[in-house]
Amino acid sequence: MAVMEPAQMPVTFEEVAVYFTQEQGALLDPAQRALYRDVMQENHETVTSLGFPLPKPDLISRLERGEEPWVPDLQSCEEREISRGAHTGMDKRTNKKQLSGWDRKKRKEDANRVKESSKYVKLETYFSFDRPTTSFAPEVEHSEDLLPTFSQGGRDGAMAIAASPEIKPSEDLLVPTFNLGADYSIQAAAAEQVVGVESSEDLISSADYHAEDKNDSVKFCAIVDTHREYPTDPHLFCDTPVTPDLIRALLELGPCQPGLKDNFNNFPKDEAGRHFRATWYKQKQVKSACTIDRHWLVYSPRANIMICFACWLFANRTNAWSDPKTGCKKFATGMQKIEKHEKSESHKKAEKELFLTKFHLFNDRTILACLTAERKEIEKNRMILRRIIDAVLFLGIQGLAFRGHREYRGLGSPSTNEGNFLALIKLLAKSDTLLEQHLLRSDRNATYLSPDIQNDLIQSLSAELLSKIVAEIKVAKYFAIIVDSTIDISKTDQFSLSLRYVTVNGDAVERFIQFSELPGASAEDFFNVLLSAVKNLGLSISMCYSQSYDGASTMSGEISSLQTRIREIAPNALFMHCCAHNFNLILIDALSSNIQTRLFFGTLESLFTFFSGSLPCLSILKEEQRNLIESFALTLKKFCDTRWASRKSAVESVLQNLPALVIALQRIVDEDINCTSKQLSEAKGILATVDTYEFLVFLIFWSKVLEKAFCLSTYLQKSSLDLVTASHFIQIFENDMKNIQSEFESEFKQIENEATELARKCDITTDYKQHRIRKRKRFHEEIAEREEGIFDAREKFIVESYLVSLDSVINSTSKRFEHFKDVAAKFSGLDPKHFDNADNVNKLKFLADMYSDVIDSQTAIVEEFLSFKDMYKDIMITSGRVKSSVDENLTINSVLKFMIANDMCSIYPNLSRLYHIFLTLPISSAVVDRPFSRLKLIKSYLCSTMSEDRLSRLALLAIERQLATEVDYNKVIDNFARMKLRRKRLL
Repeated sequence: MAVMEPAQMPVTFEEVAVYFTQEQGALLDPAQRALYRDVMQENHETVTSLGFPLPKPDLISRLERGEEPWVPDLQSCEEREISRGAHTGMDKRTNKKQLSGWDRKKRKEDANRVKESSKYVKLETYFSFDRPTTSFAPEVEHSEDLLPTFSQGGRDGAMAIAASPEIKPSEDLLVPTFNLGADYSIQAAAAEQVVGVESSEDLISSADYHAEDKNDSVKFCAIVDTHREYPTDPHLFCDTPVTPDLIRALLELGPCQPGLKDNFNNFPKDEAGRHFRATWYKQKQVKSACTIDRHWLVYSPRANIMICFACWLFANRTNAWSDPKTGCKKFATGMQKIEKHEKSESHKKAEKELFLTKFHLFNDRTILACLTAERKEIEKNRMILRRIIDAVLFLGIQGLAFRGHREYRGLGSPSTNEGNFLALIKLLAKSDTLLEQHLLRSDRNATYLSPDIQNDLIQSLSAELLSKIVAEIKVAKYFAIIVDSTIDISKTDQFSLSLRYVTVNGDAVERFIQFSELPGASAEDFFNVLLSAVKNLGLSISMCYSQSYDGASTMSGEISSLQTRIREIAPNALFMHCCAHNFNLILIDALSSNIQTRLFFGTLESLFTFFSGSLPCLSILKEEQRNLIESFALTLKKFCDTRWASRKSAVESVLQNLPALVIALQRIVDEDINCTSKQLSEAKGILATVDTYEFLVFLIFWSKVLEKAFCLSTYLQKSSLDLVTASHFIQIFENDMKNIQSEFESEFKQIENEATELARKCDITTDYKQHRIRKRKRFHEEIAEREEGIFDAREKFIVESYLVSLDSVINSTSKRFEHFKDVAAKFSGLDPKHFDNADNVNKLKFLADMYSDVIDSQTAIVEEFLSFKDMYKDIMITSGRVKSSVDENLTINSVLKFMIANDMCSIYPNLSRLYHIFLTLPISSAVVDRPFSRLKLIKSYLCSTMSEDRLSRLALLAIERQLATEVDYNKVIDNFARMKLRRKRLL
């Protein structure tokens, strides 16, 4: 046990004074400032009671005058303390000559007692015990022999000094080294570890935390596992004694307060159905209308309890607030318990000790230098990792491969292709000194460039991005699922999942979630993979209010399809057939409705196949294009059933290049060029079809129809489009087709005029081709009926080809969108354009019954709707934008934004929820088809062996690129550091 040397000089106020700079003082709240003033004044009274003739310090004078006691520079205070020490040394030598032996002895005893009390005031006693070298001793037979020469005092286990009656330090200023309560006395703590008392100059260094010690981070991690999520959770230290090292580690990391600065909101409920609230971290001041942070309030996500951070470390464990094993569990009266505890005397005393401990810990020069060096090293490592993350994020967003054919683990390797990742790091290092020094000086196994590190960074980025999306979904509460699948390059059936929800601003967004391997093609396989994905996200499938798939029977059947299985567990999951897929089926039906239409589109495909398969023929076509087309010539497009815009592109390209195509085909047939007999036969057959007036009429007709269809198809694929607006666009297209049908004579005459002009350019006849009328063979007993038929070629083309194609488009549109229009009609009452309709009340009542789990009642929704309509009219009239009706510029998908912007959701809760659900309904499943394009880029034939997890993570970064650029790098680095023990400290 170390023995304290008695003081050899007079004690001044400077030895027990604590100074703050103006910046440090600004961080103190009013209670902490009052505590600081009381402590300094009590220290001055203790020093002056010794009888030393010392002038009143400037600090005390300013405190008495009510002025700010802050100093401009702490260095000046340190120099003043050094000069004071030298001066007192001279006085000491002078006093030795003047005082008698008894006086000197008495003066030394008084100084020694003040030294002992000042250690408690300055909290140096907090570090007065040695750090345990190996582990706690299992048994100590004579534990009392190991105790320091302090007596035990107080119920709470606080230690008092064996001082003379003349000097009695204030109990409020005594800070115990081990404040473990009655059940954890100093004797029990001493029985577990060997402790010793040292001199005041060695108190801080006794914690074995020197700046030059290279194993500090290892020792720190041994106390608190920083790789865990919420490493300061009190539940992790239920059986751990509160030692000085543990207290210091907890103070450095800060209290565990989930939900204060992160997105944690998964507070489980207790037996009474109540849960902890993140708003309890703030204390609202009624008079000043401001809030104060409750830094002492700690919540344990592992034990679902709340305790007091200050009382846990510095008070006894006689109540639940200071015991991490029990804690406060009943949250029904949580706020009352918090307010009662923060007013208790034991809590105030523990907070005082906590404040002083934190101040002395983080202002001691030895520890501060160590912490500063350690934090600089951590910050440097994090800055280097940010640059590496930039490279990973860039490649991920662009969908580029990371590694080359042969990648070595070091830069400057003999490989000719180090891959995109290492090449990009090399490029960044040329203009970044920090990254360059990292590559040159780091150990081979600590450069953070290996394939495993790349995968870890990809995982951290995607996890942070996905957590951001999930947090938005949980706030939105309602969501819609959109599912599809495709076969990738490795013949794996990839399940694609996207979710649609409404943000806090009232915008409907659709986010890609993941790719998953589909074990089979049945509805049960889809159902199992979908449920597993939703469960892994931490979402409840019961909050799914809509689902959208294509028209496959596995997905949208009525008996045992995926949508039927989802409706069994989520009754509100309204099925919406993808409008874009549905509209594509309409065009497919029209394209196969008659022989002339099938022949027309077959000829377009034959033109592309013929010229793309023969280089000499293609050269002739390009030569004719240069001669006849002044502007840029469109290339021939391939016809594809699954690409909705391919039909329009194929018709447009042939329409523009028709004169060049006719001349090129004629040259191929007439001239002796280098082509096979098969190519010659194909060219002659194509020319015989193209060189007809019917082909020209169909070319003009379908260019007009497909132009309108292309516009509608493009609109139906937008994620921002709402149900009512989409139904309105579909009805406009259907009405346009009906107008063409009803006025077919004038419309057809206009088409013929354009076809005639095109025939003149191509030197094609304008006569319809007369077909021979086939006579049906009859048996000899069959009575011959009157033969009737259309003999006019033009009339026959109009009746059998033109009108049939129009009828097919109109009938298919009406039939395939019948269910969609019915659903849109139910929500049409929410459209501001139809606020004055008489049947709106009935529609709202129907929706109230349909969503009875979120709507209070029919009466409530009707009253809110009528009130909102009247109020909105008054607002528009007052603002002068309208005179007698609602604003025509407010669309149905912007009403929720209007309500959120004007804080109306609390006034109209049922109506706002109805608008929320309406915007959640998806229009199409195109959002899950777009990732398939990225899938082909990420998992190409060169990367066909990529794992499923890596594929899904890279696809998330590439598809949600806008969100990926907004990720919080600090959280990404924290996730990366907590995955496993890293060679370089990042936390």
